[in-house]
Formats: sequence, structure tokens, C-alpha cells
Amino acid sequence: MAVITFGSQQTPIPQETYIASLSAQNSEDQFLALYERRTNTLRITQTTGKKPKDRDYELWLIAPQEPPVSLGVVGSKNVIPPSLQEKFTEGATLAVSVEPRGGSKVGAPTGPIVALGPVKKI
Repeated sequence: MAVITFGSQQTPIPQETYIASLSAQNSEDQFLALYERRTNTLRITQTTGKKPKDRDYELWLIAPQEPPVSLGVVGSKNVIPPSLQEKFTEGATLAVSVEPRGGSKVGAPTGPIVALGPVKKI
């Protein structure tokens, strides 16, 4: 038995790129985040400020009308899980909190939010 296929049945990978500038009024900490959906690559760079000693920054994705979801400790390999890729879009917010080493142990920010900003498609 032979199987012949015509064309591709694969869903094309979206090519969108998103950016977020994160800051807060009472904080020196500022970050720039860039997410390329095609490669599922998230880069976040601290542009001003300094991480507190013996603490970590943790990155959070906040989709509209949903609680924050951790994207990991800033400086580690930040990969967007498949279940969150569709939520990483305009209308979402990125936030950075100060957490114990290794990040929040409760699945939600426990320390202060030092920077946040809206996700924008570029």
C-alpha cells in the first residue's frame, strides 16, 4: 500500500514579533523584552537598575482577565510554554518582581513588582 500526499498539511508557524518596555514610577529598574513567536525565543535585558543581593528577578505574563503566570527567573532560559504562546500577544502585560533565589515558590509574585509594561506587536 502506498500513501501519496499533495501539499503540506502543517499549520504555518506565525511570524509575529512582540516587544515590551518595562518600568515603574518608583523603581530604577527597567527592562526590555523581545519575543519572536517563530522561534519561541524570549529575550529580556535589564537596561537600568541593579538586582538586589541574594534575590532574583522573576518575569510574569499577565493575560487580560487572568492571574500572572511565571515565565521564569530573568537571566535563565526564558521559553514560552505551548499553553501560553497564544496569550503572548498585544493586550498582555509583562511584569518583573523581586523574588527569593530561584523564583517564587507559590506560583504568584511574592515580592514587589519593580517593572511592568504592555506587550506590543512590531
